[in-house]
Formats: sequence, C-alpha cells, structure tokens
Amino acid sequence: MNNLVEIQLTGSADVVLRKLTRADIAVYRFRVSGAVITFCVEEEYVKKVFAIFAHRCYNVGIRRTSARKRIAAAVRRRVGLIVGAVIFLVAAVAADFTVLRVKVTGNCAYLAEDIRQIAAQCGVREWSLCLKADIPSLEARVLSLDGVSFCSVARKGSYMIIDVMSGGEENTPAAYTDFVSPESGRILRIVAVSGTPLAAEGEDIRRGEKLIGAYAEGEDGQRRSCLAVGFADIEVSRTVSVLFGEKSEENARAALGIAALYSENVISRSYTVSESQDGAVYDVSFSYICTVSVNME
Repeated sequence: MNNLVEIQLTGSADVVLRKLTRADIAVYRFRVSGAVITFCVEEEYVKKVFAIFAHRCYNVGIRRTSARKRIAAAVRRRVGLIVGAVIFLVAAVAADFTVLRVKVTGNCAYLAEDIRQIAAQCGVREWSLCLKADIPSLEARVLSLDGVSFCSVARKGSYMIIDVMSGGEENTPAAYTDFVSPESGRILRIVAVSGTPLAAEGEDIRRGEKLIGAYAEGEDGQRRSCLAVGFADIEVSRTVSVLFGEKSEENARAALGIAALYSENVISRSYTVSESQDGAVYDVSFSYICTVSVNME
C-alpha cells in the first residue's frame, strides 16, 4: 500500500497493541526489538497515533513516510529540473516547426525586398511558426509582379524558400531597374559589370537601398538606360535570442550553430547568456558574408 507510514516508539508491545485496537487503527508489519516497537499505519491515522502516544515516555517518531509522500517530495526537489526539461522539449519541438529564415532564390534578386514584404503580409515571417501562412496567395501575388514568370514556395527544414524566376527576353523591361540590396550591412566589395555603382566599399547600406543603377553616363553627361549587371559582397551582422531549459556547454554549442542557418560564410560569432524564469536565454551575435548579384546568369 502506497499510503502506509512506518512509526517507531519505545514501550510495551501489549500496551501499544491494546491502545491501537481500542482506537480502531489497523496495524501492519508490527515488529518488536527489545523495547523498540515498529509498525505501519495508514497515513490518515498518523496524527491519531501521535495523540495516543503523546506522553514522552513513548518516544514516538516517524521512521519512514508513505511512498506517496516520498514521491511528492522527490518531485518537489526536482521541480526545477522537470520544468527545465519540459521547456527544453517544447523549445526543441517548436524549433522544428519554426521558420528561422525566409530566403529568396532565383534570378530576381532586384525584387527580393518586394517579395519579402509580400511574404510577411501573407503570414510568412522569420522566427515564427507561420501557422496562418497563405502560400497560394503569396505565390499569386509574387507572380503578379512585373517580369516574374515562375514562383514556388516550399518549406525546407527551418527555411522557407521562395524561388522566383523571370521569363527571359519577354521580360526585358523589368530588368532595366536599379539593383537594390536585399540585406543591411557593410559593403566589402561591389562590382558593376554594367550600370553605375551607387555604393562604395566600406560603406554601410540598408536593405532596399540601391547598389547599382540601371543607367550609364556618357561623356556628354547624359544618362542612358542599360541593364544593371553586377554583384556585391556584404558583411551582415545579426543577433538572435534562443531559449534553452538550462545553461550548459552543449546548449551553448547549439546556440552558436544557429549562425550556420544563415550562411556558410560565417566570419565571427559569440554569445552571452542570461537566466530567466523559463530557463537560459542565449543571445547569439554573428556576422557573415552575403554575396548578392543581378543578371549574372
């Protein structure tokens, strides 16, 4: 029985049994060793037993609590560990379903900012579960952009990949647009094969700002439209916060590994950790090289 409490006292076995019988208390595992008597009663009768043998000559005490109480005490002692484990499990499951990165691929880099804005309006956002994502609407709206002939949205692990292609010669007017940066960061290198560079190495640039203008200036100072062709290497810096159930070296390595979700060209990464009521919060700061291009295929 899980609710039996083991009690020990000193006294006469006959007197003890008589007192317990008169009180209608069922006794289990009654043992006598000299003047020491050990027996078990159901948990609900413990206070009554202590009242019966309240006189100090009996020297009564609890030798072993009930299994139910021992389990409850063990749970209380380990409640922090249990809560941490639950939080870690929930975080791990959530990570499998969370979109950590929205990536635009294909040959329409100049439309990347517009596509990301459409994706956000359709419920596709970084660091979200995207439970209300309207993929058909997202694809339809991207296809309605000038020059776009193909759009496919697919989930790949923690990435949401938006693959967009232009249709070649019939979409030539769409190509005669300025090349804007799909990322914010510091320009490490910029090469304009055709068009006019509008940013320089070492400059900071924000997402949506122009990198290469779709025009060329002649000797007479007149601007003539042309195809913007070129690429740029941008150093991008990010900070991401991740919650784990506890602070550990394993969780620190896992947190630092998040940088690889953004790029294979990570150049620096570090973290700080702070305690919260829900666990350990790792703030991961990292930078990587992002190469962007337009009309380079």
